[in-house]
Amino acid sequence: MENFMRASGWPMLNCCVMGGYMHPIMVIMDSDLYPQLADDKYFDVLHVASDYLLADFLNFFSGHAVNLNPKAYRQLCDFVIPQDVETEMRAQVALYESWLKGDKVDFPDIYVMESRNQHPSNISSYLSEFEEYEPYWLRRFKEGKPVSFSEIMSGRTAYYPGSGYDGTLIKVGNMSHAVHSYLYVDYGIGKKDLISHLATPNCIRGYHSIGRIEWSEKDIMPNGQYPLNVSKKPRSSYRLFKPGEKPYCFTEIYERDDKYNDDWGAMRFAVTFLFADGIATYYQLFCKEYKRSPWIVLLQDHGLGGNYDKFGKGGLLDAIIKENGILPLFVLCAENTSIWEGYERISGLPPVYGGMHNERRSLWKRNL
Repeated sequence: MENFMRASGWPMLNCCVMGGYMHPIMVIMDSDLYPQLADDKYFDVLHVASDYLLADFLNFFSGHAVNLNPKAYRQLCDFVIPQDVETEMRAQVALYESWLKGDKVDFPDIYVMESRNQHPSNISSYLSEFEEYEPYWLRRFKEGKPVSFSEIMSGRTAYYPGSGYDGTLIKVGNMSHAVHSYLYVDYGIGKKDLISHLATPNCIRGYHSIGRIEWSEKDIMPNGQYPLNVSKKPRSSYRLFKPGEKPYCFTEIYERDDKYNDDWGAMRFAVTFLFADGIATYYQLFCKEYKRSPWIVLLQDHGLGGNYDKFGKGGLLDAIIKENGILPLFVLCAENTSIWEGYERISGLPPVYGGMHNERRSLWKRNL
């Protein structure tokens, strides 16, 4: 959707709560320009708007449409099957209409903002009520096919500053099918060590890599870095960089092994590993370049782990998210870390354990 909007000139509006970009019809609804549900014209307008948008999609993907971004246009035409677009859109409109009329259907979970599971047994089962459809680029991925970093960032993202080798966030998000793109950021792990670790048997149990995408700084941030504009100053200038290590960023694409099913986890997911400062990366990517929040963050301060400032409450990252208004919906917060203001712990869920010292982490949700 993002590449389509960039290349076609459609208005591109970010939906910070849900993640991703808003459907044009949603914009009309939220602007109170749409007929009320009780109005006989409600479904007429829905069908006309959907048909108009579908026709625009199909014309655009014909290969002959006027476009504003030739590179994004070529990438879309390489990946998109017009028949799939038409089938999916008509199915979604029919499902939406049935849902509004009160028929007994399950509306796609990506639109559900409150869990319907009254008695979730753990964090993954709670998050499973917020299931995300597998992003289109990921479903169509083949090694060597062009993918942009903006596509990696287009769906929900799970963010882990100071991640180390801890797979807890991947396990929680993947078992629940709630997120498919993970961003692991740490300036203490060299590329050679990381790749060696990823190659160990059962590093991510039940999954195997089907491709790796290497990124340059230009790929990640085409507009360059932004000057840090936040009122709080870091408490220290000290950073524990691995001596002699060059910055790197790559995305590893994983696919589920044949012997496992959906109960084990998603069919595919992607993990982006970035040798960088977790606080600065949040500011540069989420607050400035893409202007959208991660869907979930694993929040843990590491004490003697080389942090020059806190990730939790009162730290530099806290000031950044407050002053920019880019806040994740969920936080998986370690018990040794102070949660940011405006979050409420989800009661009744046992914590998950992970990290170097098997720390307890509980799930918190932003007060909307």
